Amino acid sequence: MTSEPPNYLSGTTSFEEKYPQIAGISISITETKSGMRKEYCQAGYSDIKKVPGIHPCSNPRCKEGGLDINRIISDMVAKDQSNHKINLRSCIGYTTLPRGNSPGTPCTNDFTATVKITYRDSAEPPSST
Repeated sequence: MTSEPPNYLSGTTSFEEKYPQIAGISISITETKSGMRKEYCQAGYSDIKKVPGIHPCSNPRCKEGGLDINRIISDMVAKDQSNHKINLRSCIGYTTLPRGNSPGTPCTNDFTATVKITYRDSAEPPSST
């Protein structure tokens, strides 16, 4: 019997399981909707159990967009960083369906995020809750 590798983006394995060295996390996200009048959306996560792999883009026409939290946390843990600020000058998604090899029109929403991670002491066991 072969088990499949965990899929962190779809949520089959939580960040809590993937990174037992994280004791606490705080993520603050500001999304800027481009256009004639700038609009802002605020979001945040403070429970490692509820952090999504990708924070979704709020643009209803955007496909496969958002902020890749999985990559940000992976990079931070690999570098043992506690604080990181991200400025994403364009959503990772697109707003029109691609035709053939065309990548589509990039979504123009921007993301700014501040991520703070508290790590466990190496002698401290992961929580069982």
